[in-house]
Amino acid sequence: MLIVTFYGKYVSYPKYSIPSIDYANNLLFAIYDDKYMKFVLTNKKGEFIQAKYIEKKINMNNIDLIKELYENSNNIIEKNKYNVKDIEYYDNFIPEKCLEDNIIFTIWYGKSFTPNRNLQYLTLKKVSKCRIININENNINLLKYPIHKGFQYLSSIHKSDYLRCYLMYYYGGGYSDLKKTSSSWIPAFNKLKNNDKLWAVGYNCDGVALPGNLQKEKYDYNETTQKYVEILNKNKNNFIGVGFFIFKKNSEIVIKWFNELNKRLDNFYQELKKYPAKFDRESKNGTPKPSWEGGNFNTKYPICWNRILGQILYPLQLYYLDKITKGIPERSDNGKYK
Repeated sequence: MLIVTFYGKYVSYPKYSIPSIDYANNLLFAIYDDKYMKFVLTNKKGEFIQAKYIEKKINMNNIDLIKELYENSNNIIEKNKYNVKDIEYYDNFIPEKCLEDNIIFTIWYGKSFTPNRNLQYLTLKKVSKCRIININENNINLLKYPIHKGFQYLSSIHKSDYLRCYLMYYYGGGYSDLKKTSSSWIPAFNKLKNNDKLWAVGYNCDGVALPGNLQKEKYDYNETTQKYVEILNKNKNNFIGVGFFIFKKNSEIVIKWFNELNKRLDNFYQELKKYPAKFDRESKNGTPKPSWEGGNFNTKYPICWNRILGQILYPLQLYYLDKITKGIPERSDNGKYK
């Protein structure tokens, strides 16, 4: 399997990491755009042959349909508007041994990818000294395990929350937000691989996920919300954050994390179908500030900001503090990552 990154007038940046389709002894790439489906034909060296587009979107995993649409399109894109960069070959996508092979996942959905975000990505790729796999709308259909039926209705930020858990459950390895790192992640990977008693290595906890508008909710260790907040804050320095970590796949903490995530999405499913997200950072309770793109705190989208990530993973860590440790290098984005 060949994965490439396209640069040019119509596509840019690493969210367009695209799998190849074998086509008449050449390679065909289908780019899932916000408005168009674009097709790029190259030879097996990644050298440009032709590009076309159609004015609609389709399901990316239907290879025969992609070929048919390419053949029947008369919308030719001017030659040399694309360059192929960062060609990578995978025996399997995703590789079977992500922890052993020092693989870090990044995730990007949505329209707000900027040149500075691209710089964060390139710096992470260079400085971490690990192999980076960016999961996005162009390659998600290569993931071989089922994805929750409610995924399609989530905001982009909640899609990332879901996928980072999914990847740790089925594949393991590392995950990083698209932010610069200060040094190599290799020592952190080795720390986890060389200790049978550890399940996860992470980064400092930036702040625990408080219940927000769920003040009357009780949690599985039978404490009221106030006690819950006190316990989380007391253990904040012992937690690893939710934005940078490495997990062993299928460990007990990951299993419980994934099961609770799916349970919550099951509960939200009917509301999600009725009120799917319209904005990348949309959330029920309007956080973080400044508010998400719509600026409307009366959204009917049902999931608040931390509901399917921090509000699951932080309480879980209370039970497994002896199984997690710090080790991910410091961030170096200085808060200027957007």
